[in-house]
Amino acid sequence: MIALGFVLYFVMPTKYSYDKYKSKVSKYGIMNIYEMNAKIVELEKRIETLENKDKQ
Repeated sequence: MIALGFVLYFVMPTKYSYDKYKSKVSKYGIMNIYEMNAKIVELEKRIETLENKDKQ
């Protein structure tokens, strides 16, 4: 079970191309859970960047 966890950790994408995501959504109109997670990570980074700009 642990070995499977390690394999899945390295196989599943943590960073996702926004262009790839946008083309899939516009083509199919749906997202899977991996694309949703990638979008959430991207939005969190944007928020962090904007918060850092606001502090300066």
